[in-house]
Amino acid sequence: MRYLALLTFTFSVVLGHGAGTAGRVGAADSDDSTVPLLVRVRSHSPEVAALIGRASESSVTFRRLMTAIDGTDGLIYVDYGTCGHGVRACFLLAVQVAGPFRVLHIKIDARRTDCRLMADIGHELRHAIEVLSDPHITDGVSAYSFYERIAPGLTSDRLRFETEAAQQTGAAVRHEACKESQKSKVGRLTFDF
Repeated sequence: MRYLALLTFTFSVVLGHGAGTAGRVGAADSDDSTVPLLVRVRSHSPEVAALIGRASESSVTFRRLMTAIDGTDGLIYVDYGTCGHGVRACFLLAVQVAGPFRVLHIKIDARRTDCRLMADIGHELRHAIEVLSDPHITDGVSAYSFYERIAPGLTSDRLRFETEAAQQTGAAVRHEACKESQKSKVGRLTFDF
């Protein structure tokens, strides 16, 4: 019985049953409403999943990221965790292949305010899109080599890569999400800044 419950849960997660609309994409390009939907950007944390949903609602840039990811073979897990190197969010260069999907991971710091966390997630999702844009990246070594090519400047004391596109994306999401956050909190006279 326990095996059946685990199998049912696994299929629910893979097929996206019970998830919100943010980050969902049809399993096939079809207008058939009975086609199961696949959640491409997901989290083990209900709070992070809700935050991703709010970011999709409040930021046009974030919605564009989600649409871009929907067109890839990626499954991206965004969860709370520690990154090190003094950063509050990170895209892990640990790409895994699972069937037809490439699985990627993003860690975020739970101590950030919501709109800043949304910006951090947007920034890291842009890195995920960079990796997913190259179908030859199927493991950590090829991801590392990719960033050595497109984002040179790795130093032994920093051990991290950065791209201008991710920085601009994070700034745009922060501007849009924090603006929405500020609007919704004006009535309570509190601000997220």
